[in-house]
Amino acid sequence: MDRQTDLQLLDAFFETQNEGAFAEIVRRHGPMVWGVCLRLIRDRQLAEDAFQAVFLVLAKAGDKRKKIATKTLAPWLYGVARKIALRAGGDMARRQQREKTTGKRQVQREEDPYDVAAWRDLRGVVDGAIECLPKKYREPVILCLCEGKSKEQAAKELGQPVGTISAHLARGRKLLQTRLRRLGIEGAALSGVLIANQLAVPISKAQIALAVHNAASWLMNSSASIASLPPQIVQLSKCAQSTILKPLLLAATGIATATVGVALAVGYRPFAETPPVAPEIAVENPSYTYAPYLVLKGHTFYEIPDKPELRLRLFSIAAWFRTTQSFPLPRRMIVTKGGFGDEQATRNNNYGLWFVKDKLEGGFETSTGKDCFVTSPVANNDGQWHYAVVSFDGTSLRLYVDGRQVAETSLPEGTEPDSSGTLPVRIGANSLDHSRFFVGDVDEVRIWNRALSEEEVSRQFHHKEFSPMGQLLYVPFDEP
Repeated sequence: MDRQTDLQLLDAFFETQNEGAFAEIVRRHGPMVWGVCLRLIRDRQLAEDAFQAVFLVLAKAGDKRKKIATKTLAPWLYGVARKIALRAGGDMARRQQREKTTGKRQVQREEDPYDVAAWRDLRGVVDGAIECLPKKYREPVILCLCEGKSKEQAAKELGQPVGTISAHLARGRKLLQTRLRRLGIEGAALSGVLIANQLAVPISKAQIALAVHNAASWLMNSSASIASLPPQIVQLSKCAQSTILKPLLLAATGIATATVGVALAVGYRPFAETPPVAPEIAVENPSYTYAPYLVLKGHTFYEIPDKPELRLRLFSIAAWFRTTQSFPLPRRMIVTKGGFGDEQATRNNNYGLWFVKDKLEGGFETSTGKDCFVTSPVANNDGQWHYAVVSFDGTSLRLYVDGRQVAETSLPEGTEPDSSGTLPVRIGANSLDHSRFFVGDVDEVRIWNRALSEEEVSRQFHHKEFSPMGQLLYVPFDEP
């Protein structure tokens, strides 16, 4: 059975009800899934439920199995596990808040392997950092670091030469290291993550048996068998149901849940004024340990072509940035869709984030050209890296810097951005023309079609946790 591929095992289960085949799937990938659940959920029983829900989602895959297991199931299961664990962890946090209010206390049921000093800072951020890796790096990282496979085994599963896997794994480790350093992870804790099999946790025979029982019950497809499934596991599995239809793991990559988001994220193009100097991706820079990132020197920018899905009435725009000079008037654009300096309808600023008078500012223009902006109360051009978010929920513009709200502007009822324009999204310059260039460094630009909450922004900054809901665009600048 060890020689069978994941797809062959799934075929045996779905076509001949071979429960031993499904048990082998759980044995192969269960320790990786269990590790994700334990890191993201501090309640042992809830983590158990999440673990079982992951394999119930797999049992629901049915004829979609050939899409999700073309090579190996590991990356798909990893993404499903994190999605379910984040949902369960969020539910637990809300429940604990209610218990705190009523004076009740949550009791930890069993020993938590990640509740040790070396993992207390890591447990909430390492999986988000892994999922931000480009697919070609993420897959060998999951197979080798999360499942403990050798490079040769990973190469065989992914159908690629060992040399290619070795290079991708090395690059993935490097990117993972720099992302975790950005979050303040150093020393032995960081080293531990980069050692093979440090992210897997052994599973019990009872866990395997229950996962097989649940899968077989679902496969029977009778009212009695489905009714016998634990309701909390069924409910958790529903939050990842759509993942069955997304074999590329859009939620896990952090790119986007909309098809347009995928096309945009891989389709951005460099543009420049005369002279035509392309934007630079800083790969190795001794003064900055978090490369790669986009370097903007005042005459270059990145452009994402217009799509109807990017013309927004509600939005959140996020980016990491670092300034390298002072910014008096005029505005210098970090991210924008639509132009400044033109009063024509369809060319107004749909949304954006920029600098003016050395302060961070964001917002939009209405169809009549009215400015609706929110401005930081203090200067933000200190040459340090910052995480900025501007959001609009239909009534208020909010500006966040490094995980906390710094400014808010309330707008009259009915005020909304001019979303009729067809100008592109630009990173580092005005969308209307070659002007208002940003001078500095930019990384990890994201756009959502909804307003993020303050709690979400805080978790993004502190824990590197990004919800895929409504995310249309993610440009990580990981590739030079």
